[in-house]
Amino acid sequence: NKSFEMYGIPDFIKVDIEGGEQILLDNSYVIIKEHKIRIIIELHSLEIENKILRDLKKFEIKYKVIDSYKYTREIRKVKYMKWLIIN
Repeated sequence: NKSFEMYGIPDFIKVDIEGGEQILLDNSYVIIKEHKIRIIIELHSLEIENKILRDLKKFEIKYKVIDSYKYTREIRKVKYMKWLIIN
């Protein structure tokens, strides 16, 4: 990923880009696994979640998915919101 080349490899990334999660992660899984980057991603669709989870399994990257509505107040009205924790 060009950002990693330009700015270095971070230890932790928090992502909330309203549906662009898959685009961000594509072509980054090898770097994420090799450098053990911890990431929290706010997911906004089941389709995106399923695609990302398939890729994480393919690259054998550990993760868990949390239903964010169980832990937060519903302030904004969104149809789908979960947190993906990559560790």
